[in-house]
Amino acid sequence: MHAKCGNIEEACALFDEIRKPDLFAYSALITGLASNGHGIKALEFFHKMLVAKIEPDSVSFVGVLSACRHAGLVEDGLKYWECMINEYKIEPNADHYACVIDMLGRAGRLEQAFKMLQSLPVGPRPEALGSLLAACRTYDNVEIAELVAKELFALEPDNTGNYVLLSGIYAAREQWDMAARVRRVMKEKINTKLPGCSIIDFNRGSEKRMDELQTDTKAI
Repeated sequence: MHAKCGNIEEACALFDEIRKPDLFAYSALITGLASNGHGIKALEFFHKMLVAKIEPDSVSFVGVLSACRHAGLVEDGLKYWECMINEYKIEPNADHYACVIDMLGRAGRLEQAFKMLQSLPVGPRPEALGSLLAACRTYDNVEIAELVAKELFALEPDNTGNYVLLSGIYAAREQWDMAARVRRVMKEKINTKLPGCSIIDFNRGSEKRMDELQTDTKAI
């Protein structure tokens, strides 16, 4: 709780009061340290956990990979990735992939990040795609940006932030026609989006919509 609130000192102090920290305590602290930008310290606690002969689990490695991502320790992060799979036989999930893809993207290794994105067994996730698209803007890679944006538009058609990012990438290259085209598509999405309604409006019309739904179902 303290770590999630950004109170790292209190989190560490409470951890030190535990006579024999277990896997859950270590994982909570490692993840908390990593998410608050204390990557090196998170890795130090991970090694303390290993010295205490506590075997890491999937959650532990999310914290470790996140720590490497924030600290810019790309090679270390890739070693932990291999260690997780080969030594501890942990199958990577979407969170693990997202950490490594973001880590590679931040380091400018966009081709490697995109290749890993394509190997996701569950398919591309918006979080990983979004971080890679942002990295493409940082490193001015329009080719990969277009491929990533295509996936994002399919998954999140109403997320205008993705359109703004791609438009900014084109603008940085002075490809004004492409930037304008993306903006135009974005405005069309906004204009065709259904208006919201309050829960009161929904309840008032729910009976009518149910009758319409039953009629449509009978017709089918």
